[in-house]
Amino acid sequence: MRGFIEAYGDSRFVAAWEQDPDRVVNRAGFRKQAAGGWEYYVLPEQWRAELARGFDASALAFAMIERGLMTGEVGKSSARVKVRGQQMRVYHVLSRILG
Repeated sequence: MRGFIEAYGDSRFVAAWEQDPDRVVNRAGFRKQAAGGWEYYVLPEQWRAELARGFDASALAFAMIERGLMTGEVGKSSARVKVRGQQMRVYHVLSRILG
């Protein structure tokens, strides 16, 4: 997980809450500047196909939530966020993943 974000944090995640975000090719999700650094919002298909490849995607997400590396809604491993006026489900990875 950390390796994917280290390698692709700037190039595959759109800074969607910034003014005039850069265009991203092969998007994995979105990123948002927070007090501790960038937080990442991974799209569900990218979570399963790339970030959690080789693992049980749901079990991995719950394990990361338990370790304080992600947040999710009660009983779910994903969270709902509004991105540019559109409500969507994402996996919310906190900036401490890089710490």
